[in-house]
Amino acid sequence: MNTKIQIGGHSMIKKRPLLSTLALVSLVLAGCNTAANTPTNSGSSGGSAGGGGDTVKVAAITSFTTSTAPLGIPGYNAEKMAIDEINAKGGLLGKKIELEKFDDNAKPNLASQYAQTAILNDHVVAIFGPVSSASAAAIESVAAQNKTLVFFHTSNDINLTTKGFTKYAFQVVPNTNMEATAVALFIKEKGWKRIATISPNYSYGRDTVNHFLQTLKDEGVDYQVVAQQWPQLGTTDYNSDISAVLAAKPDVVFSPLYGGDLATFAKQAIGFGLFQKTAFVSQMGPTVLQTLGNDAPVGAWGYARAPFFAIDTPGVKDFVDKYHKQYGDYPNSYAILAYTAVQTWAYGVQKAGTFDADKVADAIAGATIDTIRGPITIRKSDHQAEVGEWVGHIAKTDKYPFAIWEEIKYFPPSQIMNAPAPSTSAQ
Repeated sequence: MNTKIQIGGHSMIKKRPLLSTLALVSLVLAGCNTAANTPTNSGSSGGSAGGGGDTVKVAAITSFTTSTAPLGIPGYNAEKMAIDEINAKGGLLGKKIELEKFDDNAKPNLASQYAQTAILNDHVVAIFGPVSSASAAAIESVAAQNKTLVFFHTSNDINLTTKGFTKYAFQVVPNTNMEATAVALFIKEKGWKRIATISPNYSYGRDTVNHFLQTLKDEGVDYQVVAQQWPQLGTTDYNSDISAVLAAKPDVVFSPLYGGDLATFAKQAIGFGLFQKTAFVSQMGPTVLQTLGNDAPVGAWGYARAPFFAIDTPGVKDFVDKYHKQYGDYPNSYAILAYTAVQTWAYGVQKAGTFDADKVADAIAGATIDTIRGPITIRKSDHQAEVGEWVGHIAKTDKYPFAIWEEIKYFPPSQIMNAPAPSTSAQ
């Protein structure tokens, strides 16, 4: 299959000038064990600045169960791979890194509880995850109160780096507004005017749809919203949602559903002929396409943050090969982004020469870091990574036992990135 990659769209918001320093972080992959359940954590070593002992602890707080597990488990696997490789090379600053795991079940109260346990009892120096943006906000608050670093690689609510901004939090994933902007620009190019949306009924889903529609308006698109459906996270029966959307006769359906929810929706929508009756744009990247297998809706459109089959870098190719060898499947975007999060933290520790949270945060803010995806810059003003978004046409291939994309289009950060919020300050 011939795959065409295009840099497209046009600039919406000009970015502020950046202060960047180029550094190299070389993390090659290593094997790790699959994680599923939350362990009972005990003991401590390292302390808040990594002092004392030969081991420093970090924590993964994410979803290992519920419909969000297809995002959480690969992310944890990738974190473990990166940390295993660091340890194989002697650790960081002479210390081995120990990764703890907590299953928050996508519940903010559990995420907050586990963040406190990880920081106060186990003395972790950094937290990675989670999937849910509501859980992320809870973790961010606890981490800020205790001056502990947190790296968001799957949850991507823009509020994490705007209203909720703290010095200790970093987001290496395109935020909700960046993703919504990319899809809006894509739909504008296609000329679709009758819009339907189906999105999870919580802050992430509503914020994404609202910004998507606002971007269409800002771009001068004369659109009409003909249907909006708001299923709860974890919904198992989408029949009424699908019927309502089809009855509205849209030109296109935009859906920020994800993970197990999107896979369930897609399987049910096939029976209604949805994908033959309207254009459909959703998060059908590597996660859902592997789940659907032969049931993937060929002809629909997907958008994703880091689809492995669209990123032509040696680091990603090596990562994909080793991840596949270790687990028997292929990494989704969340695995690639999680690995990037560990690379970002490791860069900060190496540059600062310490595990001290304030000094590591200062080292990362404004830096340009070599990752498996290529160099990424962490914007100094709000700690949002300058990263892009991909959109592609779902198609069968002989290369993998699942559908991938053709007609791939990349929207770089210069086209989709929001201006820093005036309230943020990394000083």
